[in-house]
Amino acid sequence: ATGLWAIEVTSLGGLHKAEGAHWLAFNPGAIAFEPVELNLVERARQSGSAIYTHLHRQNMPVPWVNPLLLCINPKMDVRVEDTPVAVLNRADIPGFIANSAKAFEQILNVDDVKTVSESLLTLSQTSTAKVRRPRRLPTLGMTRPELIVIGLLALMNVCLLGGFALLIWRNTLTGP
Repeated sequence: ATGLWAIEVTSLGGLHKAEGAHWLAFNPGAIAFEPVELNLVERARQSGSAIYTHLHRQNMPVPWVNPLLLCINPKMDVRVEDTPVAVLNRADIPGFIANSAKAFEQILNVDDVKTVSESLLTLSQTSTAKVRRPRRLPTLGMTRPELIVIGLLALMNVCLLGGFALLIWRNTLTGP
């Protein structure tokens, strides 16, 4: 089963390494990977945890929130070693969705997806109204478009799994 995906997006370039809970950048002078101040692995994990906590306080039917770090800059090379979050390059998205959808069973129906999306959008709107930080939500560390992407990915997951269920059902009725 799957829950939602909390996606942390980065446009950084260069050579980086996600190792365990650490985010490292390559330092050519030292010829080594070194920790950087903004730990994107930990930030993605915290975003997933914050969304999970918010949804469970609202009694939403989400078993877990999967943290994902999405690297959108084609000039970024990321080495990944045993991280608590999924790390993807932009080019890997279609294959990840196609392969992941086969491995998951549907746990949210269309009404659940709508309810969860509305809860996240409400959280986004109330958080930005209370705090005047430009574009960032203090409790989730995510922008409104990122929250919308999470909702849309969940909806896409439901639709894709529903399509598979429909194909199986139609083949059962018509026979081989």
